[in-house]
Amino acid sequence: MIAHLLLRVYWLQHGNYPDTLHALKLDELIIDPFSGKELVYKREGERYRLYSVGQDGKDDGGRLPQPGEYPEEGDTLPRDLFLTGRGWR
Repeated sequence: MIAHLLLRVYWLQHGNYPDTLHALKLDELIIDPFSGKELVYKREGERYRLYSVGQDGKDDGGRLPQPGEYPEEGDTLPRDLFLTGRGWR
């Protein structure tokens, strides 16, 4: 949530989003607790995608699952976690 808020502040100050999360000076706050690596951040034109790989540790692209796509049989671990208008997915 902090990264999302600081990305918004950055956009208001600079008129665009940064190329990397390092511009936000968040240090350890950009570390994904599931992977131990940086959160996934991708600029997409005038927007961005920011997400965690989730408890399964696999990068599924930070997108909403399509109907019937998840969960796989026997798969109970959450997929990528990202913030939407309706909360964390």
